[in-house]
Amino acid sequence: MVSPTKLQSVPLPFNKQIQILQHKIQLIDNDRQLLERQITKKLDGLKDTSLTEVTALLPNLVKITKNQLNLKNYYNMRGHGNQIQCMKWASDSRHLLSADCDHKMLYWDATIGLKIGILKLNSTEYTISCDISPSSRLIAVGCLDNRCSIFRLPDYESIFNRSINYDNHIKSNEPRQNNIELSTLFTSPSLLTVLAVQDKDGSIQTCEFLDDSSILTTSSKNIHLWDINKSIAVRTYEQNLSEILAVTTNIRDRGIRNGNLFIAGGVNGSIKIYDHRSPSSIAKLSIPLEYNPFNNRNIFNDVTSLKFLPKDNYYAVGTSLKSIYFYDIRVGSVELDKFLINSPANSEFSKINKFNMDISPVSENYGTSYGYNASPSSASIASTTDDDGIMDISFSKSGRLMFTAVDGIGGLVWDTLTGCIINKIDGRECDIRHISVSPDGLAVATDSLKKATVNIWSSSPDYQ
Repeated sequence: MVSPTKLQSVPLPFNKQIQILQHKIQLIDNDRQLLERQITKKLDGLKDTSLTEVTALLPNLVKITKNQLNLKNYYNMRGHGNQIQCMKWASDSRHLLSADCDHKMLYWDATIGLKIGILKLNSTEYTISCDISPSSRLIAVGCLDNRCSIFRLPDYESIFNRSINYDNHIKSNEPRQNNIELSTLFTSPSLLTVLAVQDKDGSIQTCEFLDDSSILTTSSKNIHLWDINKSIAVRTYEQNLSEILAVTTNIRDRGIRNGNLFIAGGVNGSIKIYDHRSPSSIAKLSIPLEYNPFNNRNIFNDVTSLKFLPKDNYYAVGTSLKSIYFYDIRVGSVELDKFLINSPANSEFSKINKFNMDISPVSENYGTSYGYNASPSSASIASTTDDDGIMDISFSKSGRLMFTAVDGIGGLVWDTLTGCIINKIDGRECDIRHISVSPDGLAVATDSLKKATVNIWSSSPDYQ
């Protein structure tokens, strides 16, 4: 005869265990959605106005009309053989670093459209991210193999001056195609150290220099602060619940009082704000769930890009559903404003996309807490579309203009005081996936997906 204790110890069938776990997960997810709707409703009650509503009341506001801002294309710099993965300006606003899928990194003099340094990585080092140190002496490259390699740059200007007459080259009408031959005269950057992250499933998604001796890296759900000289991680920050897709920092912006912060955002709209001196986050918030008109469902809105406004406490969040949120680090998760590409005012630009597909405006009648009556089920953006949304954000020196790279649409220029798109950089081309304004605000760098070029544009001096 079998004792009662032995009967109780008989495990349930595996399929039954899975069903029970799935049911528990569903109950927890329903509770989470309910709490998010309640929190959002409370926050909406605190928000009495928006940024654009306040600026609309300013009597002396100089409005920028559509197509009034015309950017001039100065250089289309060639040298990459495949899709460009990342671009970063040096702090001198003259030099530029770019990396592509063919394991090649190029260092440019953007003032004359000249390639002055070439670094060919190993075939196993698939480049994902890159950065230049504040002194422009070091460069970092984050790769798919979960390693961040730090290189020391040669003194390219002195080498260049010894090789050719620099001033005569600038003044001459020498064809730009000769830049490729000139670049072979120079020494490649030398490897300083390799920072290896112990994460089996990750890759170096972003890397950001804090100074010449420390760098931030993100890998999957983890963030590390590294001592470059010792090649060790001196701080591991609080782990995120979802994969990190974007990071922005104001640590190198010495004009701001709270210049010790960085923000990480990722899948399912999660955002955490950190002080780099402490391992724990100091604030957390989530982008609201949004209505997807293509499948009539309430889906997660992934954070695809982040950027601090220059010398300010505000930051912008670009999402996978092509919406841009503005927040202030001093007031937590209260939304200052929300810009939509598919709003009626921007319909002229939202209809231009690589799929020739009109993005219908989001209904005003959606959600229990947002105003729509869609089903409460939610799904990841990855399961509904391959669109990467707002891929990159950059601001003019004053913060008046916002430059965005939008998947399927290209490069857009916004007026941050009105929330309107005022220009499209690449015309009817839908070619830009990365965009960056130089630190002095005089130039804008973009990539070209089709031509694998780095393009330099002039920035308007009236709205820098």
